[in-house]
Amino acid sequence: MICGTCGTYVPDGLLSCPKCTITKSKDGFMTLQRALIPAVLEGRIQFNTSRDEAMRWHIMLAGAPKHTWCGMVVASPRYRSKLDVGNLIKVCADCRALFHELVNEVKK
Repeated sequence: MICGTCGTYVPDGLLSCPKCTITKSKDGFMTLQRALIPAVLEGRIQFNTSRDEAMRWHIMLAGAPKHTWCGMVVASPRYRSKLDVGNLIKVCADCRALFHELVNEVKK
């Protein structure tokens, strides 16, 4: 079967297109992150961060504790911390760019 939305082949036995499902899921999670940005900027809550094997810090998705904003999966909870919005330089470039993008969207 071919997905009517994106045109990707959908393997037999699947009820929905894997590509569209992932896209919709990521969009839903980013909508949640966007909703939390004002509280983060006011200091009422903090996003969690986690280090990968290369010792780079990533912002964890609120609601999905093993997934990062840049799409990595971080299985080990050993290297966790709270996001310091005043010191984003330690966060990976992709997570940092998404954070700034969401902050700019919220401030509009």
